[in-house]
Amino acid sequence: MREVIGFFGSAGQVGVTMTARSAADAYAERGEETLLISASGKYGNDYVGKFDTVRSLDDLKADIISDTLKPEEMRNVIVKEGNLSYIGSVRNPFAVRTFPADSIERILAALGERYDRVVIDAGDDFNSGLAVSALNACDRRIFVLTQQQKTIDRFVYLNAHVVSALGVKGEILVNRYVKNPGLYTVEEIERLTGERAVGKISECEWGRYAEVQGATLMDVKSYRKEMERLVQAIGEHKQPERRAKLLLRRVFKQDRI
Repeated sequence: MREVIGFFGSAGQVGVTMTARSAADAYAERGEETLLISASGKYGNDYVGKFDTVRSLDDLKADIISDTLKPEEMRNVIVKEGNLSYIGSVRNPFAVRTFPADSIERILAALGERYDRVVIDAGDDFNSGLAVSALNACDRRIFVLTQQQKTIDRFVYLNAHVVSALGVKGEILVNRYVKNPGLYTVEEIERLTGERAVGKISECEWGRYAEVQGATLMDVKSYRKEMERLVQAIGEHKQPERRAKLLLRRVFKQDRI
């Protein structure tokens, strides 16, 4: 059965895009047919250098809005290499909020059961219909935090005013983790947020270089092992699903982030 996993940001620049891409790579390398959807609403296709494409979510928007999205339209937008397929990010970030709040559901319906895993880079803009749609559509919702207080505080706010309001459940992943007595441990972050950590990804000395080069850290042995442990942990800890029963428009009008 297909599993849809969304990676969300508790704040900007916490490493959501690299984490989502690396997780998709890890699933694909295990032999699973995997689709990565870049739905953060930000212009550009970071960390996806092997996918040289000008096609994107923008090419699906008209059919999403009119609720006429068909599998053939999906095939025209998806690019593939090996076991990993990809739908590119928007070309026009100013129009991202015109995507309906059930966009991801409509995309998944058009996909059918074609993939073993669908990984979504959902970003951190919860005024976007793409992000709200991903919150509703995903089987697992993983919020990427760092040890910074602001990322913890914003997740607590989002969890109370957005995630819980939709009647769904999120988990946390601590990224760029450093052992330091002056910083929160994973256990302390779990207590502060009230949520279980699905794992942690340690700070890597090549991280800034990778960002400049537009590459992931999957070529770094220690990082690859931690990503492999993460996708294994996601599979081992199945999370019961609670579907939203609220009207999305009502949620959109409240507590805009």
